[in-house]
This record gives sequence, C-alpha cells and structure tokens, in this order.
Amino acid sequence: MKRGSSLINVLFLSMALFGLLFATSSTWLFQLGLSSRSEAQEGCRRLAEATAQTAVARLLKQNDAQLPDLSLSLPAYPGGTGLLSTDQGRARALGIDNSANNLTGSLGTSAAARWGRVPVPAERACLVAVGRWRGQEQRLEVILHVPEFPYVLGSSVPLKGENLNVFAVASQADLANGIAAVPDDKKEPGHVVTNALDAGPLAAMRLGGLTQVEGDAQSRGSIELTDSVSIKGERRPQAELVPLPDIDFASLDPISRAEKTDITTGSLNQPPPFEGFYRANDNLIISGGLELNGAVIYVNGSVTVAGGIRGKGALIATRDVTVSGDSQFTGDQQAGIVAGGNVQLHGTSGAEYRGLIYTEGNLDVNNIQVAGSVVVNNPAPTGLSQFTDAGLVQTPGAGRLRFPVTSSVPGTPPGMQSVADFGYHAYAWGPAFDVNSGQPWMDIKMKWDPMNYDNPDPALFKIVHPKTPAEPWVEIAAPDSPPADMIGYGKLRIGVCEPGSGALRPGESWQEERSRAASAAAIMNRANAWAGGIDQGMIDAYLDGAEQKVRDLLPEYIRVFNENSRSLGQRGITVTPGTAGYTRTEDWTLDLSTFYNLSDRVRILSWRTI
Repeated sequence: MKRGSSLINVLFLSMALFGLLFATSSTWLFQLGLSSRSEAQEGCRRLAEATAQTAVARLLKQNDAQLPDLSLSLPAYPGGTGLLSTDQGRARALGIDNSANNLTGSLGTSAAARWGRVPVPAERACLVAVGRWRGQEQRLEVILHVPEFPYVLGSSVPLKGENLNVFAVASQADLANGIAAVPDDKKEPGHVVTNALDAGPLAAMRLGGLTQVEGDAQSRGSIELTDSVSIKGERRPQAELVPLPDIDFASLDPISRAEKTDITTGSLNQPPPFEGFYRANDNLIISGGLELNGAVIYVNGSVTVAGGIRGKGALIATRDVTVSGDSQFTGDQQAGIVAGGNVQLHGTSGAEYRGLIYTEGNLDVNNIQVAGSVVVNNPAPTGLSQFTDAGLVQTPGAGRLRFPVTSSVPGTPPGMQSVADFGYHAYAWGPAFDVNSGQPWMDIKMKWDPMNYDNPDPALFKIVHPKTPAEPWVEIAAPDSPPADMIGYGKLRIGVCEPGSGALRPGESWQEERSRAASAAAIMNRANAWAGGIDQGMIDAYLDGAEQKVRDLLPEYIRVFNENSRSLGQRGITVTPGTAGYTRTEDWTLDLSTFYNLSDRVRILSWRTI
C-alpha cells in the first residue's frame, strides 16, 4: 500500500512539475512574441519616419508637385521598406494611402490635390509614409503649411489691438459669406509678431477688449493682455527678432515705362476703372472709390481715397495712404497697398479689404476686416500698429500679389535710338546720259540689316552678354577677327530708276544682295542690261568704299545696339525702333516670400502615427 501511494505521489509531482514547465515556457514564448512584434513595429515606425523625412527634405528643396515615388530601405531592418507616393493609381497598387503636395497652389482643386477624399488647399502638403517589416505595418501622417508670409501681421513697431480677431483659413472659399461670418470650425491658427521693445512702461504688444488670436502672439518686448483676451497659441514675450520684408520703392516706379499714363491733376472724382500703369508726380486725392482692373498706380507723394478700393491692382505711394469707405470698401485677394509713410484704413461696420498691405510708417486700422498679409516696416521705434474693432485673416497666397496688367505701348519706347545709315550711294553710272545732269538711272546703296535683339549673327558679332533671367538682354562687340566680306553686315540694294524722278522704272523692283561677290555680279548685270559702259574697276571702287564705311560705322552700330537692347530688356519688351504702337499684357508681381528662407516659413501642422 505504501508503494502504491509513493507511485501516485511521484506521478502527481511529475505532472505538477510538467505543468509548471509548460506554463513557464508558454509565458516565455508569449513574451518572446510580444518582443518580436514590438521590434517589428519599431522597425516599421523608423522606416516610415525615414521615408517622411526624405519626402519633406525633397519638397523643401525642389517643391515638385509630383514627388517621385519613394521606396526606402534601412540596413538595420533587412527586408523592410518605407513607401510613399503622390500618384493615386500607384498608391493603390502599393496598397497605401496617397500623398498630395499643393504647396505652390498649382494643383488647384484637381484630383491630384486630394488626399484620399479630402481636398488639400494651397500652401499645404499632406504626406502618408508607410513602413513595412516582418509582416507588420505603420503609417505616419505629416501635414506641412508653407505660406509666402509666415504671419498675419509682422510689425517693427509696438502693436495695440482692441476687439481684434486674428485667424487663418485654409481656402478662399471659407470667406464666401464674408470675413466676419467665418465659423469657428473653419478658423485656423494665424500668428502676430512685433519686433518692438517696450516703450518705457508700455508693453510692446497690448491687446484688450474681446481680442482673440487663434495662433501665436510673439513680441521682443513684453505682452500685456486684459482678462477678456484669448490667445489660443503660444505667448512668446522677450522673443527673438524675426525678419520682415523691406521693399525697394524705386523698383516699383513705372517712370521709365513708355506705356504709363501720367496723372497730371491733383484730384479725381469718381474716376472710371483703372487699367494699365499710372503715375502721379504729386499728392493725389480720389473720391468716389478706386476700382483697379489690373492696374498699378504709383504716386510720388501721398494719396487719399474716399469710397474704398476694389479689384485687382496695386496702389503705391512714397508717403501716406489714407483710405476710408463704407461697405463698398472691399477688395479681392489681389489688391495691394504699398506706402512709404503712414497707412490709415477707416471703414464702417461690414467693411472689408482683401489683399496685401505694406507700410514704412504707422498703421491704423479701424472698423475693417482685413484678409491678407500685413507688414509694418517702420524704422522709427516710436511708431505704432493699431487695430480697433478689426479682423486680421491669413489666406492662401496672401503674401504674393500677381495679376495681369494690359497696357498700350505708343510705338517705339522713349530713349530708343536708330542707327545712322551709311549714306554711301552710287548714282548715274554709264554713258547712257550726262553724269552731271543730276538724273540718276541706277541707285546703289549699302544699308544695315534691321537690328535683331534676340539673335544677332554670331559670325558678325561677339556675344559679350547673353540673356539671363535677371538681365534678359543681349550685348555684342566686334568679332576678334573681322569677316573677309564686310558687305555681310547689311545688304546692298540695287535699283534702276526712271531718269528725272529717282523712282524705279515701271516693272522694276529693288534687288538686295548680302555679299560682295553677289553684289558685284548684280550691279554688272543690271547696268549692262540698261545702259552698259560700266567696268569692273568702277564696281570694285564702289564696293571698297562701302566696306570702309561699314568699318567706320561699326563701333556706333554696336553702341546703339547695346543701349537699345538693355533698354528693351529692362522693360520686358521686344520691339524694333520705328515700329507702331501695340498692346501687351504682362504679369505684375510683388512676392513677400522672396525676403525669407524657406525654413522661416515652414509650419508642421501634424506629425503623428495613424
């Protein structure tokens, strides 16, 4: 009985020990599986991160709308792959979500500007990077925002706001019902910044009333807020200096444009819409509103507008700009005010301005909703940017003005020069009439070819300044080795005239030759056909004189060519001196992004695993 009991005890103990070992090994295997899965997920995450970082780097370097497909591997995760594609078809084939890049706005609302079913607005890129390794997958979402101007308002002087509403929208369509009617769920972060320091006891940024800023409030000095103010982003007092645009007014002056219209009166009452380039050389007062239909108005002084600004165009003044108006004070996205002095915008309830504002004086905005970009670049530390009962809204494309300007050019632009012709004629050769009678029967004249400012003959001239994007004109010099035949610089025109008139005989036309040999043969043939008596020595003597005339006048030809070419290139037109007037359309641009490095403008709105 004891032996049986001992056997049972041994079996029971063995079973318990086996169970313990099984449980231990199962726990170990389970933990091993968890560790392997966790390692695989970490590898996927790193592959996705590396792919997203590569895509962002390429976007910021070249900003191509259609990024090349990315298929990335890392040595630490053999067999793993990071994937990204902005092509919807290829993304489906890879089994991943497509990415979309609309940073430049060039995709508009096309299918390529969709992230799955979600439209991607201008100045945004939505990227989905996928990492795959050991049967696992991780997806990473990155949303970039790169505006031309990184703030709604950038000011060099103190900022004071009372009942100021600051935000951004992703699309112009969000403003369809007016700026004040934008719902809260459409409002995105919009940022304000001042480079001013505190002025004694006064803070550099003072916000009161029902002011609300959806984004950041940044100041080199302190920030003073009343209890009713709401800052939904960061408050950054004592912050670093930020770059601000600094516009060169001389570059905007149309004074050298032949197609500009001069405004010679000091006041305009209810003027018709402006189209083209205008310039006033003194202060200007406009009543009844200002409508811009693709126009640039430059005032060398101050300008006052009663009735508001509408349309596409730019109002530029070297001193103050004052604009007042009621609900008619509206403008679309492509309106611009650029002032060397103070800017005052005073409206009534419901007034709006949509466009860019740049001033090198103080800014006073009262009772107006402003959608666009605002820059106050006042060098005086005692200046002020002041907003009362106003709104500031950042919109896509607000940092760049670009609109077509159509203007009429009244013939050859002023300053263009013509080349002095050779003045080297041969008349009345041959014995058919009295040479001294003054009645020519043959007219031979060496003439320049018309100047070709786009493509001068490289066999005749040396190109010393080819066209470049920055300097779009050609400059020439004499060749290192003069051509053997100088007649090639122009054309020899040969005609047989009616005696006593100098006009061509009936049925005759001018014969033009462009080499010495062809010219000599043509002169001999025509002379012998009509009168005879001309020998080769007479022809050679004439052609020797014509070639010497070319050598004498060539430096002047080159000087005139280069001056005309530079003048035409600086005005962005191509025209031969002496031509009739014409109409042309060009894009006029003022781009605040040119004052910034890309790193100053990029905003990462999202970087998360999905």
